[in-house]
Amino acid sequence: MVFRETAGNPFFLGELLRHLAETGALVERGGRWVSDAGIDELGVPEGIREVVGRRLDRLGEHTEAVLRAAAVIGYEFDIGLLARVVDRSEDDVLDALDLAAASGLAQEVGVDRFRFAHALVRETLHGELSSTRRARQHRKVAQALEDLHAGDLSGVVAELAVHWREATVGGDPARAVELTVQAGEQAMDRGAPENAVGWFEGALEMMEDHEELGAQQPAVMVRLARAQLLSGERQGRDTALEAARLALVGDDPPTVHDALLVSSRASFDDQQPEDPAKVAVLREALARPDRFEPLHRAQLYLTLATELIFVRDEQARNEAIEEAERVRPDLSVSERGQLQAQLLNRGWALDRESVDAGIHDVEEMLAIETDPFLRFHGWQAIGWWALSQGDRDRTDEVLGQLRSMQDQARHFLQWSFVLGIESMIAVVDGRLDDAEALADQMVAFLRDLNQPEYSTYRATTTTAIGRERGDLLDGYDFIERAAHDTPPDSGANALLAYANLLRGETEVAVAMLDAVDVETIPQNAAFPWTIAFFVEVAAAAGSDEICTRLLGSLAIAPPVMMTGGVVLGPTARLVGMLETRRGRPAEADAAFAEGVGVATSLRSPTWIARTHLDWAEALLARGEADRAAASVDAARDAIGDLDLADSARRVDALTAKLAGA
Repeated sequence: MVFRETAGNPFFLGELLRHLAETGALVERGGRWVSDAGIDELGVPEGIREVVGRRLDRLGEHTEAVLRAAAVIGYEFDIGLLARVVDRSEDDVLDALDLAAASGLAQEVGVDRFRFAHALVRETLHGELSSTRRARQHRKVAQALEDLHAGDLSGVVAELAVHWREATVGGDPARAVELTVQAGEQAMDRGAPENAVGWFEGALEMMEDHEELGAQQPAVMVRLARAQLLSGERQGRDTALEAARLALVGDDPPTVHDALLVSSRASFDDQQPEDPAKVAVLREALARPDRFEPLHRAQLYLTLATELIFVRDEQARNEAIEEAERVRPDLSVSERGQLQAQLLNRGWALDRESVDAGIHDVEEMLAIETDPFLRFHGWQAIGWWALSQGDRDRTDEVLGQLRSMQDQARHFLQWSFVLGIESMIAVVDGRLDDAEALADQMVAFLRDLNQPEYSTYRATTTTAIGRERGDLLDGYDFIERAAHDTPPDSGANALLAYANLLRGETEVAVAMLDAVDVETIPQNAAFPWTIAFFVEVAAAAGSDEICTRLLGSLAIAPPVMMTGGVVLGPTARLVGMLETRRGRPAEADAAFAEGVGVATSLRSPTWIARTHLDWAEALLARGEADRAAASVDAARDAIGDLDLADSARRVDALTAKLAGA
């Protein structure tokens, strides 16, 4: 700071250091003397003021007036703008600046552009103006800038915002607020949410001093909340909720909607804490549903249902889906796509017909929509669907689209999604170290942003990686604690049952399964996880009845079982395991063959190996050693040099069994 403000001038440097020491702004930190204060906070040292004043006296009133006007413009300034502000010819202004340059107060930096030789010179000149004169001068600069750029103000929005804000002393702040908000939006568009936060906070500060601008406050708070969340500030969620409350009081339905959708929870399971404050505001808003346009009303119902997943409110989920279907005919192509993307991205178990219709709507929206934020959510829905279908080519295409949009539509949940799906694919590929690094990034991102789901994503990614490394049981104590006091049909209990199976505590695992009514397992984002792990237990030691009921649950599942942070393998593999347990070899073989096909389409050595190994165990148990050996060989080939320790161990065990058969 010291060198920047003095440009290395020895006299200015000494005066500024003395000033910092006298004001207590210079402190020792880590063995170094530092200061966090700026000249605008501390003021210019008297010694420097005197030097600048003496130099100005020698230049005359005309040059001094030009320099004081330039100081209002900024550290660097344009001759054409300065000439308009002082109402003189450019040649006249240039003569004055040449004198200032000769006296060491200014310097030329380009054609028709000058700057002050030192920031302290500019601060001295600007600081000596009275409040009234400073405001008048800033107004002149703002008006001159608008005249010069009347055709397109986009390049000077930030400058205009600063000048109009400084010009509001005793004046009308409306123009200052308008431009300050525009500057914030421009910062957001350019991928600088940290800067946007400052602009939006500045706009809100001005509004607090002017009651007539109060009606605009909630909409600006929505913009601030988005910027805060993008820049990693946790209070973004609180800002959005307060904006929704204020907009409700002000009867501003569009802003209520925008505020409540700023920070949308990721649908997961009922082990996450609910947000009663947001639920209360959503209920209050939807007590007047006719006040919202159809798309906004449906989106609010979906948001409420997502929040209430955490308290197992199935009615809210059903009402949200019904509302989406009810308003669909009244929506435009883009609106239908937006609504379906929100529905598909919630992670709820939907019937295939609804999913197909939703994907169609999203693809139609993507064909015409240009808004980066909406396009990102559309591609996100397509990507999730493609992975669930085992369509690796389409999944990779979507990921390419999402990565290319990183600078256009940054959003914390969006990028956690990209990191999460890349971690899932890394496990699918058998790249476990890559998967762990990506998962760590995603979880840290969500945790820093105070997103409650971070702990669940840590559990799902750790489980996926640990299962393949063969060290899942190293975390048994954690798994057991996570399942403590949870409902029998929770995802946490399903994992604990599977862990008990791996530990050889088969009776305990089966007892946990028998305590569950599989037809009533909550259809939240944990549904695939819960079903998949209970199937593992049922296939090992479950009754024919429970296997049959689980087959019914799998009937509506997509080709690949998956949820946030984890791919649980081909659905057909699970069917094959259950059919084996039921003593139906033909049906089991058909399912395993289908599972291998899905895993191959997914280009997943991880799941090709697991499916072949499960098939080999089934074949060996019924005495078909040659076919079992072929499946073991296929699993071995799939594993290759990959660090899939659990599957490699199973290959060795089955090879030994076959050798003794």
